[in-house]
Amino acid sequence: MGGFFSRKDKNSESRWWLEITGKGNKTRIVPATNELMLELSRYRREMGLTINPVEGETVPLLLPIGGKQRAMTDADPDFLKRLLRFLGC
Repeated sequence: MGGFFSRKDKNSESRWWLEITGKGNKTRIVPATNELMLELSRYRREMGLTINPVEGETVPLLLPIGGKQRAMTDADPDFLKRLLRFLGC
């Protein structure tokens, strides 16, 4: 979840953002909604992690149910895109 980071917007309010790499290996920065961050904090708490992501951490966004933490290496490449669309990002 190292792609998440917090910084101030033009109104000096702290906001969360997510840096993602998409098609053509292009990096984009997308805003993480308050609703997304609330659900992410609940998920992280349930998984025994700190509530907020730490910039640069190596924990994958989606963790396996039980077992070791590892990245989704054989995942559907469009899964994250559909998940973010579903979450309203």
